[in-house]
Amino acid sequence: MFGIKKFFDNRKEIKQEAENRRLAEIEAKNESRKLIILQIQNNQLPVFEVAGLTLQRNEVVHWQQPCFEMAERVVKREYVGGSKGVSVRVMKGLSVSFGKQRGKFESETGVVQISTGDFIVTNKRLIYTSNKKSFSHHHEKIISITHFEDGIGVVTPTGTMRTIGYYKSENQPVIEAIIKAVQRNI
Repeated sequence: MFGIKKFFDNRKEIKQEAENRRLAEIEAKNESRKLIILQIQNNQLPVFEVAGLTLQRNEVVHWQQPCFEMAERVVKREYVGGSKGVSVRVMKGLSVSFGKQRGKFESETGVVQISTGDFIVTNKRLIYTSNKKSFSHHHEKIISITHFEDGIGVVTPTGTMRTIGYYKSENQPVIEAIIKAVQRNI
């Protein structure tokens, strides 16, 4: 019996050590992000190379992240209605109906994922690239930017909202700091 108790005590110690290592890794990542944000606030922006992306003259990539585009779409459509009236059997296999029918189509909308791709922040543009749909918007032409905990919403000059979700939402504070720093320097 003493051996079983010792075995379970060792398992608890091993689990506690693994949990402590995991918490230490999270804390190290958070400290690293804080340092990156501090550097960004001091106009020391990170620089990335993106293969296959055509940049404009004097354009520099400051961030790239896997993401997905979301949009509001019709997710359910149904016919709601009914009828009133009477059916009269004329002969076997033939009936005549009198009355009326009323109804309408009702649609339900929801936010759905449209495509997956990369979100890229440069010193001149915000870029979304994917195999289905891509777009870019110059910083000075963007009407407003809304930062969410797991993505970003960009209102374009045409008034449409482009919503991008991040797969790694823990990078959101870094992306927000980069966009603010770039917009300050325009």
